[in-house]
Amino acid sequence: LSSRPLFIRSASIVPLAENKIMNLASDPVTDLKLLIEPSGDCSFDLYQDDGVSMDYLKGAYLLTHISLKAGKETVVDFRHEGSYTGSLRRMHIDMICPDQPPAQVRIGNTVLKQYPDGSELSSGSGWFFDEALKSVQIMYPALQEDFSVVISF
Repeated sequence: LSSRPLFIRSASIVPLAENKIMNLASDPVTDLKLLIEPSGDCSFDLYQDDGVSMDYLKGAYLLTHISLKAGKETVVDFRHEGSYTGSLRRMHIDMICPDQPPAQVRIGNTVLKQYPDGSELSSGSGWFFDEALKSVQIMYPALQEDFSVVISF
């Protein structure tokens, strides 16, 4: 009763701003959390531009196509289009894992360090499994190039 439940559709990606935003017009999203329910394949398009000018007509935008391929190796692909340098500095993937914790998480060919809990994960890259929430928490600096996050079970 002390909290409100968040109902999420199966096979979906829900973006959430993690940094404090008081004004959508002036406060940029710097820390983005993707809440993922991986029971099936899904995708989401994240669009960014300066929000003020018409420069998006000249290609000054960033469209990030985020797709999820569910399985024993769950793959979250990030593909970018456009020339805009977004305001994102930090990414946080919160993926529901009700059956079992992951064995390994990697970005491209780089294996991320596993932490026993989230207290040590305030900066840098890494992951931990939250037993209470039954979810894997993956954090890393935002990347502008195309890449994949692979969660192996």
